[in-house]
Amino acid sequence: ANIEVSKMKVNASQTSVLLRNLTQGNLYSATVRASTAEGNGPAAHMSVRHSPAPYPVVPAPRLWLVLLVAATAVVLVTAFAATFYLRRKQAMTKQLGHLSVPVNGTDLGLMGGVKEALWIEVPHDTH
Repeated sequence: ANIEVSKMKVNASQTSVLLRNLTQGNLYSATVRASTAEGNGPAAHMSVRHSPAPYPVVPAPRLWLVLLVAATAVVLVTAFAATFYLRRKQAMTKQLGHLSVPVNGTDLGLMGGVKEALWIEVPHDTH
């Protein structure tokens, strides 16, 4: 039992037609004819069984590839930042290398590492 679902006319510039509300699992056939001033041309027949896959089928992005690209970007940014930091630190050390810096707490102060200071009051003549 063939049932005619739809008839349509389209312009010559149109290259595709989208049919909606087709039932999954049914067999559909289409006939296409060119219509000119001289009349209708020969018919082109086509049969299609509607599949459950939606049209158009777009492949899903591969998760492992996305994760690999993200991990590579993180590693490269981290390596660049570490290199920049270490070179800057090395340049600062090179600039300050000629200065003498106390090594530990005993080198600090005027009294050679004495932890307590001695306070001496000197009497002043107020005449």
